[in-house]
Amino acid sequence: MNNPASGAQTTTAIVEDIIQATEETIILMCRPALPVDFSAGQFAYLQTEEMEKPRPYSIASAEGDALVSFHIKTVPASPTTQAFARLKPGDNLKIDMPHGKSRLEKTAETSIIAIAGGVGIAPVHSIITTAQAHNPARPVHLYWGCNTEEELYLHDLFRRLGQGNPHFLYTPVLLRPHQDFAAGLVGEHIEKAAHDWKNTEIYLAGPKDMMLHTLGILETLGVPEEKVHYDRFW
Repeated sequence: MNNPASGAQTTTAIVEDIIQATEETIILMCRPALPVDFSAGQFAYLQTEEMEKPRPYSIASAEGDALVSFHIKTVPASPTTQAFARLKPGDNLKIDMPHGKSRLEKTAETSIIAIAGGVGIAPVHSIITTAQAHNPARPVHLYWGCNTEEELYLHDLFRRLGQGNPHFLYTPVLLRPHQDFAAGLVGEHIEKAAHDWKNTEIYLAGPKDMMLHTLGILETLGVPEEKVHYDRFW
């Protein structure tokens, strides 16, 4: 079924794989029954057979990938996330996508600053992998803030990407002090950075408090609103 107003499409999908990224976070790999188009940075509404209504989750896969992936932080007290935690390969779920105004302009050549908090790395992963596949020379700087080292579950992937591409920079930030990582709030490191903010596209995703804090810093830095791309889930 298509939604002509938004361009979104509703279809079923089969769960192909479930990756346990951390003790709390799973990566859901799904194969839609019908081809689905989206722009990196957008999100989908997901609904399992147990759920009464769909919930929004950012798309983590790159444009053109055969499987559509989502990063879901499971919480014991949340019936919704526990419904996802009980999924098994071969199960079906309903997907309504794409949605959202935060989307990558992959043909642009302007630098990208990607700022993620926790599982907000999902749409940022989509943006980075899509941008790098289209133009590896496009400058990208990723800031990823988490509470603990374990939560940096894509750390090795981004570290290798930085080692193989001089146009990609990666700054992991942990809230708790660690000898191998920058410490503090990710927004604090944005505030200290020397970027050409007015000629940079900024993509932001993460928990509400982190996003509000970072948006306040970007405003203080004089970053034009039209340069900051994000979707609200609160």
